[in-house]
Amino acid sequence: MTRELIKEVPPADVSVSVVICCYNYQQYVGHAIESVLNQSQLPEEIIVVDDGSTDDSVKIIRSYLPKLRLIQKENAGHVSAVNSGFAESTGSIILFLDADDILHKNAIAKIKDAWTPKASKIQGELQIFDSRGNILPRFFCKYPNGYDSKAIQHDFQRYGSYLTPVLSGNAYTRHFLSCVMPLTIERAPDGILNGVAPLYGECVVVRDVIGFYRLHDSNQSTQGEGLSSIGARFRKRLQLRSSELKYITLMASKFGIQWPGQNLMDFDIIFLNYRLMLKKINENYDGCDADDVLSLLKKSIYLLWSKKMSPKTMLINHVWLFALAVAPSKLAFLLINYRFGRSGLFTRLGQR
Repeated sequence: MTRELIKEVPPADVSVSVVICCYNYQQYVGHAIESVLNQSQLPEEIIVVDDGSTDDSVKIIRSYLPKLRLIQKENAGHVSAVNSGFAESTGSIILFLDADDILHKNAIAKIKDAWTPKASKIQGELQIFDSRGNILPRFFCKYPNGYDSKAIQHDFQRYGSYLTPVLSGNAYTRHFLSCVMPLTIERAPDGILNGVAPLYGECVVVRDVIGFYRLHDSNQSTQGEGLSSIGARFRKRLQLRSSELKYITLMASKFGIQWPGQNLMDFDIIFLNYRLMLKKINENYDGCDADDVLSLLKKSIYLLWSKKMSPKTMLINHVWLFALAVAPSKLAFLLINYRFGRSGLFTRLGQR
């Protein structure tokens, strides 16, 4: 970094606020709350934000009073719930837990142990489990050996991105959140929060599982969808990432970091895959005229070899990329539908 980024030192007496965001998750929210209440080291504060649920979520949440604080608001989306939860929190560390996810019993203890005064966030490993609670052998992010805060800064300054889990796998420090909240985006708060966190301090890596990401029909699955539906979904994610990168680039420039003349999505294996898949199923997207299958394949292979990965992960990625690149359009669609629907986690291809 070109200059000191920490504008204030967090208090020595670290306290944790867990903010659970819920909307119509009556079947899951109780499990999320229980996972916080059953911590080996309890957080100092538990806040549940109900974003206008129309099912029995509020009834279930109320059954845990006064062990937590309930905030009820009109439905305005996930970002609004995150903003409201942060505004009501008092901890020096804030963990936003989605109501369909749960924490590992030692999550709070591990987060506190990992905290440093220069941290902007502490990020851990999330293991995947299904709607019935069965643990699956998949992770966000399957960190390579030696991946730490220095590796994150290196990746960020070179690529504008780095390995990071989804929202529930991060614990953000208040001094960082105070610089960027409230968020004014429409969706996906973790895209911005994780995206700019390296500008405001160290992203500390906890290599242990601190939580569990629930895979179910409402969050990721696309199995059985038609070509146009899958294409629309990938296009939306490309558009969202493009807007995130514009914001990240603007913020980074204020700290003296620039990526002149580079398309940052060329350095993100997830979105190179999206572009390659859209090309293979003949779907248009912003910037598609400048892309072709061969160039996207070359960029993907180059990126894989420039990053730390296990041999197994490297092999899986290579097999997938070459199979997709040479497959006819109809076969490519079947491959995409099978892999995306089967795993539900294609958004993190290359991080397992």
